[in-house]
Amino acid sequence: MSQAFIAQPAGAGSGGPPLKATQAQDAELLSWMTGVCGLQAGVAEEYLAALRNEGFDSPAALGMTSVEELSRLRIRSGHARLLLAKLGDLHVAAAPSGATGTILPPMLFDYDTITSNVSVADAIEAVEHAFGRLAEGRVDVPLPMHIGVEESADAGPGDCHIKGGYVSATETFTVKLACVSFYKNVQRGLAPGSGVFVVMSAVTGQPLAIMHENRYLTDLRTGAAGAVAVKHLTSPDHGKVGFIGTGAIAKNMARAAAAIRPYKGYAFARKGADQFCAEMQEELGLEFVACETAEATCRRSDVLF
Repeated sequence: MSQAFIAQPAGAGSGGPPLKATQAQDAELLSWMTGVCGLQAGVAEEYLAALRNEGFDSPAALGMTSVEELSRLRIRSGHARLLLAKLGDLHVAAAPSGATGTILPPMLFDYDTITSNVSVADAIEAVEHAFGRLAEGRVDVPLPMHIGVEESADAGPGDCHIKGGYVSATETFTVKLACVSFYKNVQRGLAPGSGVFVVMSAVTGQPLAIMHENRYLTDLRTGAAGAVAVKHLTSPDHGKVGFIGTGAIAKNMARAAAAIRPYKGYAFARKGADQFCAEMQEELGLEFVACETAEATCRRSDVLF
């Protein structure tokens, strides 16, 4: 039997409209924010508009955010903590018999939206947190799944990797599908790889978001991992960073390292080192030098990517 879920204050009577965990009307959210949370009406209306604009239109959605994320919506940090704390006073109960639940479609984030709103600096804190939980044994990371697409008259060649993970006691988990080595795409004017992230609710098992990141977030995550290594495994006086290879990963490593500390960069590649150095120097405002050999890059560097 399908169930709709209604979140109600623990021990509360029938006064005031209940909050639906999957969806809530403006009047219900305003009543909860002003009555239960004690916010002034004008403040509650301002916050509600900001939350609605970002899709936080129910206790279930609001419960998956954080103080930091709410603060970015210009919700005062004290009020953000209050809202999240009051959510803990809600319990989820089955709706009356015969009611049916509503499955909301996942939000779709296209490539342009992702690239214009997420930077490698945004990823560093999240990756650092995930590594910490992994070291504590609190992350489930299954082995990757691989699909090989053999070359034929109709398809291929190419490869697809499917990866995912769940951090214990969090309300979402993510599965990534990354396609690589579709080399014939060059003839079509397309990149040889692509990628999609699917963010799932760890509460209901429903998809929450589909991110057509086209490997952009994958590269950011790799760069952020490098930044975490620089932060924890190098000395503050290690100010010379070398790069062997100057593709997309190297650029994100350079950006991520710059988020930790200023440095002088050295780079070697069979092709593209001069262009890489010029681009990174202009973007980051740091000095970059192209080296003639990999050995020369290594000898000049304190840290090597």
